[in-house]
Amino acid sequence: MLEALLRQRRIEARWQDTAAEAGHASKAFRAGKLKSQPVKNLIVSLAKIK
Repeated sequence: MLEALLRQRRIEARWQDTAAEAGHASKAFRAGKLKSQPVKNLIVSLAKIK
C-alpha cells in the first residue's frame, strides 16, 4: 500500500513538472522566442538525444 502511494506521488509530480514545462514553452512560443518547425525535424532532434 505504501509502495502504491509513493508510486502515485511520483507520477503526479512528473505530471505537474510536465504541465509546468508545457506552460513555459507555450508562453515562450507566444512571445516569439520559439519558432514552429516540421514534426519530422522534431523527431530527428529527439532521436539524437537518446
